Amino acid sequence: MIYTKIITERFSDISTLFDRLSSESGYYIFRGMASASWRIQTSIDRLLCHARQQNDSILLSETNQNTFSELHAQNVFIQNHSHQLNRLFGKETGTEFKIDESNFLHLPIILQHYGYPTRIQEWTTNWKIALFFCLVDANKTEGFCVWSMNETEIPDIELCLDDPDYLYPTGILENNRINAFYHRLKAGVYRINKGHFQRKDAQKGVTLTTGRADYMDFQQHIEECTWISENNVHRYVVDSSLRNTVHEFLNTEGITHEKLFPNDITDGYII
Repeated sequence: MIYTKIITERFSDISTLFDRLSSESGYYIFRGMASASWRIQTSIDRLLCHARQQNDSILLSETNQNTFSELHAQNVFIQNHSHQLNRLFGKETGTEFKIDESNFLHLPIILQHYGYPTRIQEWTTNWKIALFFCLVDANKTEGFCVWSMNETEIPDIELCLDDPDYLYPTGILENNRINAFYHRLKAGVYRINKGHFQRKDAQKGVTLTTGRADYMDFQQHIEECTWISENNVHRYVVDSSLRNTVHEFLNTEGITHEKLFPNDITDGYII
């Protein structure tokens, strides 16, 4: 099946690339990829792809695998960092941290930035910052790419969790928003307007997540998302010969690792 939703263009001229990216500022969000050959995947997607390469068990194709991996990571994190999490969320530090309606959307964002597998993915409103992440891995020398997607078409997940149009039906008696987030969201891309902290603000970050169709990676969620229009997702492949020029441009603009990664993510966390 050929998808027309994702439009691929190739650039070997720096001025043309910058003109195209700047023309989308204010309407689109961006994600930089160090290799043009990579699919857009979340850390959960990559984890399960690696597991399936090592083990062809039919269990790894079951649709509960993403949920299991995500919840397992959260349980481990909570056990190890209960005191710090209670401090972040203004709770009593002497008790075990509990997931509830006030924090369940924040937690996967924290997990993501500590390296745990989630279906969270960070984009940015600034195309120059996206270019920085194309070059952050000095070992990569091939062509890279910047993805862009129309931000106005991505719905606020908090509204979707109360809207049956975005949820699969359920027979479970406990039908709350936490259950909706982990089990009932339809395939597609959603925005989480939570979890602001210094690092995310420095990177002009936009947090996206996906529904519960666990056989699909993030890119396939984009391709099959009914509310994202055709031609509103762009994949800009950049020739490897432009790496040095882009790097020099970013330095001139003051877009450096020190500026984009201030302190620890727990500093200046805003609920």
